[in-house]
Amino acid sequence: MAEQYYICTLESDVVLNSKMATEGNMKTLDYIAGSNFLGVVANGIYAKHKEKAYSILHAGEVSFGDAHISLDGKEVSYAIPFSLFNDKIENKLGVHKAWMHHLIDFDKNPPFDSKGSKSQSKQVRSGYLTPTGHILKSPDKNFVLKSAQDRDERRSKDGAMFGFESLKAGQVYVFSVRY
Repeated sequence: MAEQYYICTLESDVVLNSKMATEGNMKTLDYIAGSNFLGVVANGIYAKHKEKAYSILHAGEVSFGDAHISLDGKEVSYAIPFSLFNDKIENKLGVHKAWMHHLIDFDKNPPFDSKGSKSQSKQVRSGYLTPTGHILKSPDKNFVLKSAQDRDERRSKDGAMFGFESLKAGQVYVFSVRY
């Protein structure tokens, strides 16, 4: 199976709801699901090659990967693994050391800091990791508060405020297509 990588630069803010709910403030995903790219490609293929479209797109011959934030548009990133930890106290001081908790040999490397006090590990739960070891924070997002319109009164509808989050324009994402 061959794999080709593509770059996606957001030209405008993009809303990708993390839940299908229609009430409350909408949170957006911090990645672009591969199904979005499948939809874009399917639109063109069904128009020009309808007889081949199903076998190409829905029979497992082509797979669209999720797009994750990129540092420079050249390097792909992956979601932080659950076993990545950093020191809780040193992290507050601006030091960003991280380690794989399950690979530490506590007999040879006891969990103490340079002053001899016991260090406290904290699980890293957000962000992305590149193959070269860079840790990227979650993508930049915007939040917008809106109001539904009352067409009869020609004003904002009472009690109908809602908000949604979007990925900021200008960010670069990398995704792959396997075929």
